[in-house]
Amino acid sequence: MSGLISYSELQQSAPLPVAIDYPAALALRQMALIQGKLPKYLLAPEVSALHHYVPDLHRRMLLATLWNTYICINEALALTLSDFSLVPPYPFVQLATLKQRAKKVIQAFADHKNPRSMKFYTLVFASALLQS
Repeated sequence: MSGLISYSELQQSAPLPVAIDYPAALALRQMALIQGKLPKYLLAPEVSALHHYVPDLHRRMLLATLWNTYICINEALALTLSDFSLVPPYPFVQLATLKQRAKKVIQAFADHKNPRSMKFYTLVFASALLQS
């Protein structure tokens, strides 16, 4: 017993919230796995099921952001509320590149009134950024 749910059992369960051709998506994933060059991935119904069972609202939002924006975890953790624009009809997330984030750190370091009170790792990081 593998513990996996077969497709026939999935059909008997509750309907999916979004219309998706599950057999076609599953066949596409199998073809991608055979090719070997593409990474393994989850299908939309599988991500939806995972999203449904995440108990913490913060983690659920993080998972939804990762899934919907295709960003890496370090990019998602750098996001702030001001990076999200939820104005209809086209809500979006503004992502800062690594260079843009580095400039923000350097500017914060330059604007700081008392550099002695800054933590040591910030000084080392800022000086390394200035050298590159």
